Amino acid sequence: MAQLSVHRNPDSGSRSEIPFLLILQHDLLADLATVVVAPLFEAHAFGAPVAILNPTFVIEDRRVVLSIAELAGISRSALGEEVATLTHERDNVMAALDLLFTGI
Repeated sequence: MAQLSVHRNPDSGSRSEIPFLLILQHDLLADLATVVVAPLFEAHAFGAPVAILNPTFVIEDRRVVLSIAELAGISRSALGEEVATLTHERDNVMAALDLLFTGI
């Protein structure tokens, strides 16, 4: 479970609109029982993304939007299967976090 790995959403109630969760927490904290994630919404379910704050990606041929403002801590054991990584999108994810927390 590395930073920027994408996992299936284990919650059947929200999975149709939020198929994936993105791990935001750094690997140095891998011993913690919880992990900080942000939801990846189906683009059609999200609406208009805000520039920088809501980057879009394609995962398993699905266009998804990162809802960085809805980050949450969940149990590592609750995460679904790892399906992808967004390490190649690190700059976009970090820019979204910077905008959320610092306004820049």
